This record gives sequence, structure tokens and C-alpha cells, in this order.
Amino acid sequence: MRNHFKSLLLIALLTVTSLPTWAQASTQGKEFWVSSSIVCSPTKDKGIIPYIAVSAEKACTVTIQGGTDNSINITQELRAGSWNEFGNANKTYNNTTPYYNNDPSKGPINVPLDSAKWYPINTIEPATVCNLAGQKFKYSLHITATENISVYVILSGDAAMDASNILPVTALG
Repeated sequence: MRNHFKSLLLIALLTVTSLPTWAQASTQGKEFWVSSSIVCSPTKDKGIIPYIAVSAEKACTVTIQGGTDNSINITQELRAGSWNEFGNANKTYNNTTPYYNNDPSKGPINVPLDSAKWYPINTIEPATVCNLAGQKFKYSLHITATENISVYVILSGDAAMDASNILPVTALG
């Protein structure tokens, strides 16, 4: 009987100590590393340049750094409960004027993020972008925040859209 008790105690101890390894990692965090490949549209007539989306439950400050020659350095205040975009040049106001907003009191943030600083290309000419599509480059963005946020990379074009939820550094171990 005593041996059974020791065996059950050992099993219980091992089970309890290994539970955190089975738990689902949160997609929220304060530090992220982001990279994405260049994508060509299905019709190969234009490139689909990615942009970063950040969801914040609490008001916070987000910093995005990195890219080619570490040329990106953006610090932006975000309001609580907001969906914010960095680099989405497709947003327009009244379908004509590009819409950018860096004032959290006026609504969700939409801040330009020059794709030529994210990737080693300085053109959005379709043939160049499609020739580079799918290649790997050693450029990334380091995103940090003062509160927990969720980060997404979105690829958006006329005939296609894709999104990836980026895991925080803490979830990657």
C-alpha cells in the first residue's frame, strides 16, 4: 500500500510540474520579432506589400525598430481597445486621399511604414516585386510595448488577403 501511495504521489508531482508545458501560449505580449516575405498578386501584375496590425486592450506606447540598415524607428501611442495599422498604404479617406492618423484621440492609428525600409527593394514595380517574391531576406522588425498587445502581419491585395498572428517572445520560450 505504501508503494502505491509513493507511486501516485510521484505521478501527481510530475503531472502538476509539467502542466505549464501543455498550456496554450498567449498571443499577447510586450516583445515581438516580425518578418514577412514579399508576395506577388495572383495575377502577377502587382506586388502585395505586408503591413503590421497591432491590437491593444490597454492604452500603451508601441515602438517598431529594425528593417534594412535599422532605418525604421517608430514610437506611437495607442488608445485602449484599438486596432492600429502600420504601413497600410491602401487606406483611403473618401476613396481618394491616403488616410494616415497618428493621434490616438482621433481614432485608430494608421501610420506609414515605408516598405523599402522593411525590404531591400526601393520600388513597388510589379516585375521587380514578383521576381523577389518568396525569397528570404535577413531583415526583421522588433516590436515592443509598455502593455500587452497582439501583433499581426497582413498581406492585402486586390484579389487576395492573408493574415498571421505573431507570437510574443515569451510564447516562443
